[in-house]
Amino acid sequence: MLNEIPVVFSCSGEQLLGVVHCGIPEAKVGVVIVVGGPQYRVGSHRQFVLMARQLAAGGIPVLRFDYRGMGDSSGQQRNFEKVDQDIRVAIDCLMDKSSNIKHITLMGLCDAASAIMMYGERDKRVNGLILINPWVQTEDWSGESRLRHYYFQRLLQMSFWRKVFSGEFAPISSMGGLMRSMRATNQSQIQSVNAGKNARNRLVERMLFGLERFNYPVLLLVSGRDLAACEFLKLSSTDRRWKKAVQSFHIETRVLAEADHTMSARKDLDAAAGQCLEWLRESKTSTR
Repeated sequence: MLNEIPVVFSCSGEQLLGVVHCGIPEAKVGVVIVVGGPQYRVGSHRQFVLMARQLAAGGIPVLRFDYRGMGDSSGQQRNFEKVDQDIRVAIDCLMDKSSNIKHITLMGLCDAASAIMMYGERDKRVNGLILINPWVQTEDWSGESRLRHYYFQRLLQMSFWRKVFSGEFAPISSMGGLMRSMRATNQSQIQSVNAGKNARNRLVERMLFGLERFNYPVLLLVSGRDLAACEFLKLSSTDRRWKKAVQSFHIETRVLAEADHTMSARKDLDAAAGQCLEWLRESKTSTR
């Protein structure tokens, strides 16, 4: 029987809405799901509902919530760079509702994974991160990644050719998008002082700074058919500091080879939830 409790809690004068999936009363570790935007606590194809229920069925208390300006929460909409206070009060809420919890694992997909990379090391209650397809996109890689990991793979898929012969695929507009990406890639490589690129690089630097200073277990869960995951894996294999951080003894990488960005196939979503539950049980997160 499901044991789910709707909760409302305050953040800087605004009301945040969430759902607690209770798990077992004696649980010492809980999970707070931070949702990337623009999205809310249910997630694409109800992914966060289903994952939270699987974790709770395994005994882990979970909170999924809407941060300010999203879903049913009040306030001005904000991006993932400005949700630290939202995450902090969400942790307060889960620990209040599950009084035996001593430590929190943060889970995030895409730019929510980026947000928790920046947040985790600053909160002593957090001793675990689950990063699902983290967003670290830079202009240097976006065009190349689309070419290598999307267009080439599409040429090998029967579904692509069925669309071509049925008239559903518009090759001219698609190739135009590819050429624009490639031109943008070349321009960003030439114009290395571009202000937008510099701002984005500073953001990626903040993510790395947080990850380098988080000395507790991290699960990096990446989809085999996702551009965001491809870009993250390229960054973490070519940049010296990122490579050192990701290869650290406390960071474990697991790949769901057939999954897309949001694990839209139920088998992939179930596999992702199973990997998270297994890791939570095995990681034996230590106290700070």
